[in-house]
Amino acid sequence: MAKRKRVQLEERDGVVGKECTRCGDWKSLEGFSNKKGGLGGRRSDCRECAAAAKKKYQEENHTMISERNRKYYAENRGKFVKYYEENYEKIIEQKRKYREVNPEYRRNYYASNLERHSENARKWRRNNLDKVALIQQRRRARKLLLSDVSNSYGKFSGGCVLTGENDTHWDHAIPLSTGHGGTTSGNMIPLRGDLNISKHDNNIFEWFAANRQRFELSQARFDRLIAWLASANALTTDEYREFVYWCHANKREVDEIKRDQRHSIEIWREAAGKQFPLPAYTETYYANEDDRKEVS
Repeated sequence: MAKRKRVQLEERDGVVGKECTRCGDWKSLEGFSNKKGGLGGRRSDCRECAAAAKKKYQEENHTMISERNRKYYAENRGKFVKYYEENYEKIIEQKRKYREVNPEYRRNYYASNLERHSENARKWRRNNLDKVALIQQRRRARKLLLSDVSNSYGKFSGGCVLTGENDTHWDHAIPLSTGHGGTTSGNMIPLRGDLNISKHDNNIFEWFAANRQRFELSQARFDRLIAWLASANALTTDEYREFVYWCHANKREVDEIKRDQRHSIEIWREAAGKQFPLPAYTETYYANEDDRKEVS
């Protein structure tokens, strides 16, 4: 067995450092992580070597580490929940900053683990049939109770409104989950598939602000989209922004939509003291008598 070399602190060109016990390179102390009791108060291996060793260990012991982490979380779930609740804003901000610095990480991770994500989703659906049924029931009910103007699809022919690409999904600018908006000509927009998945049921203004750099989106395209949505809803851009935030802050359940079947813009204008008229498509807000009976 080779005798381990004795490492000492050295000063080179006014910089204090030492050799890494793994790669043998001399580096300043800043190249080593902190360690109480270590030479110079640092680890013996440099940051790069320590990271490589950790990655190798995790790859070779993935199953054991995952099981250990699951067990620890199950035994200490209350602590995790409490910490998350007490530090929610801090955690969200840290995640936002990480996404900005590493814009491709989530997309690459999802793509390289697609089968795993799909299997987890299938497993969750199998184990939560009651929740799945409730979600589907609520979505169908909202679609029936909210307006449905299918010919709005013909208004867009240039692909994704934010990128111009052709791989698009139809997105509700104001999500159905808010109980507002609906499948109307003033609420349906084509988004690139990954953008649609990322936006999900988020506020479109907040989502764009948080993800513009991550997806390298055009501010000019977004501004044109908002101007179009505002015009389609007979609103100014400032009014449309206010309306979107109001919808997210005043979500409605299916029974609330049944009790008050006025269009959301009418409810918002009345609550905010705004002047009318309403956009023309609100006349087709209720699909037909049979639709209303189906969710009654």
